[in-house]
Amino acid sequence: MNADTTGRPAAEAVGLPPDRPAPVVPQYFRGHCATPWAGRSAEELTTVTQAVLRRATGRARVAVGVLRAGDTGAELIEVSGDLAAGGPHAAVPPPLVIADLTAAGTPRATAPGDHAMVLRLEPGTLTADYDCDRHTAEGVRSFLADLVTVRNILVRCPGTPDAELPVARRSEAVRAAAAPSPERQPPQGPVERTVARLWAELLDLADHRSIDRDESFFSLGGGSLTAIRAANRLRERFGIGHAKELLSRAVTVRTVAEVIEQALAARGDSTGGGHPVPRPAGTAPAVSSAQEQIWLFEQWWPGTAAYNMPWALRIQGPLDETLLRGALEEVLRRHEVLRTTFTDDRGAPRAVVHEVPRLPWIRHDLSATAEDEREDAAGRLLARSAAEPFDLAGGPLVRADLLRLSASRHVLLLNVHHLVHDGWSFEVLLRELAEGYDAVVSGRPPALPGLRVQYGDLAAADRAALTDDVLDESLCFWRTELDGAPALLDLPADRPRPVSPSHRGDSVPFGLPDELCARLREFAGQRGTTLYPVLLTAFQVLLHHDSGLPDLVVGTNVALRDRLEAERLIGPLFTMLPVRSDAAGNPDFEELLDRTRTRLLAAFGHKDIPFDVLVGRLAPERRSDRSPVYQTAFEFAEQARVAAPTDLAWSHDLVDTGAAKLDLILTVTERGTAVGGLCTYATDLFDRARIEHLTAAYLQILTAVLDQPDVPVSALATRTLGPVPAGRAVTGPSVTGLSVDGPETPDAGGPVTDVLAGLWAEVLDRPRESIGPQSDFFALGGRSLDALRLNSRLRETLRVRVSVADLFRAPTLSALASVVTAQAKDPGLVLRLARAVLRMWEMSPQERRALMARTTRSSDREADHNGKQAPDEERNGK
Repeated sequence: MNADTTGRPAAEAVGLPPDRPAPVVPQYFRGHCATPWAGRSAEELTTVTQAVLRRATGRARVAVGVLRAGDTGAELIEVSGDLAAGGPHAAVPPPLVIADLTAAGTPRATAPGDHAMVLRLEPGTLTADYDCDRHTAEGVRSFLADLVTVRNILVRCPGTPDAELPVARRSEAVRAAAAPSPERQPPQGPVERTVARLWAELLDLADHRSIDRDESFFSLGGGSLTAIRAANRLRERFGIGHAKELLSRAVTVRTVAEVIEQALAARGDSTGGGHPVPRPAGTAPAVSSAQEQIWLFEQWWPGTAAYNMPWALRIQGPLDETLLRGALEEVLRRHEVLRTTFTDDRGAPRAVVHEVPRLPWIRHDLSATAEDEREDAAGRLLARSAAEPFDLAGGPLVRADLLRLSASRHVLLLNVHHLVHDGWSFEVLLRELAEGYDAVVSGRPPALPGLRVQYGDLAAADRAALTDDVLDESLCFWRTELDGAPALLDLPADRPRPVSPSHRGDSVPFGLPDELCARLREFAGQRGTTLYPVLLTAFQVLLHHDSGLPDLVVGTNVALRDRLEAERLIGPLFTMLPVRSDAAGNPDFEELLDRTRTRLLAAFGHKDIPFDVLVGRLAPERRSDRSPVYQTAFEFAEQARVAAPTDLAWSHDLVDTGAAKLDLILTVTERGTAVGGLCTYATDLFDRARIEHLTAAYLQILTAVLDQPDVPVSALATRTLGPVPAGRAVTGPSVTGLSVDGPETPDAGGPVTDVLAGLWAEVLDRPRESIGPQSDFFALGGRSLDALRLNSRLRETLRVRVSVADLFRAPTLSALASVVTAQAKDPGLVLRLARAVLRMWEMSPQERRALMARTTRSSDREADHNGKQAPDEERNGK
């Protein structure tokens, strides 16, 4: 949905509902129908057309484009209706346009394919030029007849309500066909009516009374993000806290009202925390669980661009570069998370907010480059800037490159680190950027609501809400849900899995044909669900086929914006959840879809537990060559649709960073009615040709499950795709390094091992006596963050730097003692430090400080002496 500059949802560019499904291969034929027309002004026709469209579509807000004399299709026109609130130019050309041919001069022809229908107004005649791929002649003639009828009514009785206009509800037939009951029941009681009114407002429905009380929110046109907004507003309206069912199991007016009434009856018994409050001045913001996990990844594999989010914003029109930069800096002032960097505080991230925005801004003028080479040059610049890593401690974590292609064409590359940003945040940023730019142009202050709290305040409230009871309940669920699940999804690959992944990656884009999208939406709507679980289940079918596993786990992204305050904030408010797919018993697609939906809903009800806590408590086998729990993910997103500033038009997409967080990530994005996909893969394992084959197979599976939803999925996949593509297993060789079961080291039971045991007891909060030479760090409950803290304590006590990957390769006490001794530049110095540390732990605080001072001076002298000898040793070949 578009949004205007005040943050209020604005109308989508809604046209006449099509009579035909979108073709796989468009023919681009245009048809013509005409009718006598007594009206003489485009303004009158615009008013009549909007009234007919509101009745025909059931939408409360619509928009109609108007071409005047001298206008061109490339530099559109004026937009009438609520969409005009977001500026005179829509983000997407309106499907219905009026060409005013009554005045002197003729509008220069717009490309007919830009619009599904053009109404040509001439003296005495109204002609419809329409897209034959979308509309039939009979449907267009009916629409013209409605225009004539409604005009006559409005001329005789100005101000007639839309509800009294005799126009057929063209969308009603589709909705009624999908309804489970032929007898529609309107909402009953005050709570149901309030829910229906809110849904009608969010979904642009003209009348909340047209909603059946047992009709699914998703069959009305709602999506996952709209559901979050609806739940937040209902919580705010009724003051019921965080009722999980509002986002999971309650999807009709009746069931949502029941959840609300139950919450009202037990007010104060909600599992959610209270409202976030601003933190005291001068205190550091809390670090969220999502930020902690991203920071950990960056510590383990520094120098990658895996968590870069580089948005390319393509801008057309007379751009004022100075105003754009100023508007972007104002967004940074408004959201402190964009001014935050992260330092290492003894193995844990610490957030540092900088008061003054720092925005690296590099301008690249490519206008002098030959026109046929300009796009290639821009692409190379974008790719290079997108793949440049961030300095998390030094910052800033936002940078901008402005590419000038011509006077009216620019590309703004806005590269933001995932530590301070996510997909939802980009829509917030775009909306505020457009409003800030327009405000300066108009000489007024920005019309943006104030921010009561910042991202860090929300993070603190979420951590406070994660009580022991909530944690225990979630852990109980996840232990049961993942019990016996395979640790590795073994897909055919082109190379063995390396011991230490490079996280280099590539991406293969693909699109879903319009006809397939329409069929998938119809299939989902008939089953009271959305595209998301249907597309995920089809991906699982493909993975079951390629891996040969009847049981597997896939990760999926979930937004954590269950508070009203979160909707207007920028920051990483998301988590990744493991979703298990069980194809035991060889189910058909409909049964597997039901299983997936059930598991998704249950997982959403237990999404508040941080993933690293979940992994630490479940204690799966930890390996440096793979991610725990899942290695493949499915992500679903809705593209931000925000109107550009006045006199400008823009579009945006993510630039490939050349990095991969996991083995395979399939991302599907809804762009209005279109659906596009991107498959990101680890080049350590796969060649591009294999992934291109996989994306093609995914489209084949989607088509096959629609044609034969009652065929067992294993037979369906084999019949559609044939045998599993050849390739070696991704498991490759076992992890090399020090063997857990290898011989004891010379230090076994010595000072280094004793110091390590003491550090383990400190980091893991366990008794020293419970830790033996063959104890496993991760089996004792160690998490990724605990491993980093242990590494930090090793540097402080024994002055040894051990790579985090070595902690995976040597998870036992004795094996890690061997690593520490082997990697020390001076093993004798490490041994003396270990003895000093053990003595220090037995001393009083005063004795401890004196001993450490003497030991440090001695160690520094030895280190200086060894450093002076090093060049001679190197020259002597030692």
